[in-house]
Amino acid sequence: MFYKDYDNAREPLTAVCEKNDGFQCFRLAELYQHGRGGPVDLAKAAEIYEKSCANDYPEACERRSDMAREGTGTPQIELEFATKACAGGRPAACTRAGQQLHAGRGVEADLTQAIEMYQSGCKLGDIDGCTGVGDLLFSQSSADAKMRGVNAYINACVGHSAYGCFKAAIAFHDGTGTKRDVAKAEQHFAKACEWQIDDACHVVKQLSASGASRSSSS
Repeated sequence: MFYKDYDNAREPLTAVCEKNDGFQCFRLAELYQHGRGGPVDLAKAAEIYEKSCANDYPEACERRSDMAREGTGTPQIELEFATKACAGGRPAACTRAGQQLHAGRGVEADLTQAIEMYQSGCKLGDIDGCTGVGDLLFSQSSADAKMRGVNAYINACVGHSAYGCFKAAIAFHDGTGTKRDVAKAEQHFAKACEWQIDDACHVVKQLSASGASRSSSS
């Protein structure tokens, strides 16, 4: 009901939202955020998104986090609602929470929690989450962390991330975090090259030349 009928939607949606309907609260908050059926009121939109989030509508949690990042709220609010959205299965919110914790943007940096958030985003299919957790894990000294980092890069590559393919290729080529495998390295470099990473194209040519050289000398 009230789809596209913005001029008359605020009052009835308010009545339904007061009954703790998360979805209808979300729709009402959008009206205030974008000035549909009345003036823009970002403070009111933020308040209603919070109510929608509290009533189990994860997209509202994500939208509240986004508003805080854009200036309607603090970094602490941004992280709080991104974390709630992540728990509700919103992959991009997981990754953004990871990025905020990684950078310490307005909150205390926490690499352990950043890894957890990135990993949640990756598991939910967000490619930036996979590359984010890959970078953090691969930079650590332990063999287990590096192995998990390579796996994250591979997942990113499967999701068509040129960067993920390139980083996985380097790991296979150098035998870091995984068994050295030049054939797999070449495959991943080729994928990265296909998706416009020039350094990967250069390495593919070198590996092909060295392979041809070995074949002619045998």
